[in-house]
Amino acid sequence: MKQIADAQRAVSRISSVVRAQTRAGIKKIAFHALKKLISETPKGYTGETRRSWHILNRSNATSSSFVVTNKSKIMKFLEEGTKAHGARTASALFVPLNRRTALGGLRKGSKFGKDFVFAKKVAGIQPMHIAEKRSRIVERQADRMINGIINNIKL
Repeated sequence: MKQIADAQRAVSRISSVVRAQTRAGIKKIAFHALKKLISETPKGYTGETRRSWHILNRSNATSSSFVVTNKSKIMKFLEEGTKAHGARTASALFVPLNRRTALGGLRKGSKFGKDFVFAKKVAGIQPMHIAEKRSRIVERQADRMINGIINNIKL
C-alpha cells in the first residue's frame, strides 16, 4: 500500500513539474512566433497590418495554449494572395502611386502619372504564406521542447 501511495505522489510531482515546464516553453515559443510574424509582415504605408498581431492566452488549469492572431483584413490578402482583377462598376481602377495619395485620396494638385493612374486591370498579389510557414516552424519547436522535457524527467 505504501509503495502505491509513494508512486502516486511521485507521478503527481512529476506531472506538475512537466505541466509548468510545458506552459513556460509554449509561452516562449508563442512570443517568439509573434516577434517573427511581426518582422515578416510587410509594413506597407501605415504599418497597421504589422500592429494587428496579438497573442491570446487560451491556457487553463490542465492545458497550455496560446493563439497568435491578426485581425487585419489585409493580412488575408497577403497570406492567400489575390487573382488579377479589374473594375466591376467603374470604367477603370484608381491606383495610387505614393503614400500621400493612397492615404488621402485625390487632392487638389494631384498629378496623373505621378500621384495616381487609372488601370483597366491590375495583377494579383502573390500569396506570401507568412502564417503557414511560421506554423510549421512552431510545430517543430514545440516537438523539440516537449521531447527535451520528456528526456530530462528524473524518476
